[in-house]
Amino acid sequence: MPSLRSQVEARPSAALVELADADRRYPEGRTDERSLLRMRSFVNLNDIVAARLEAELFFRRFPASPWAGDVVQLTGVRPRPGPPWQR
Repeated sequence: MPSLRSQVEARPSAALVELADADRRYPEGRTDERSLLRMRSFVNLNDIVAARLEAELFFRRFPASPWAGDVVQLTGVRPRPGPPWQR
């Protein structure tokens, strides 16, 4: 994962390919961090729309993730409140 983190900055397109591969190979492991790295890659490619869409998915899948603050800071997307009966 450390080499992948560095690729997000230096080679974001390559990082996206590796992240997709990691999602296939390790579907249960560290998926919230991979999602954040995917967002950072999109931002580094100036694809803010894709980063924000990934952030929306992130909050649906990982509402209690320790990376949530980083996602808000990076994309401006905040978690949406659930239905009234879940608040």
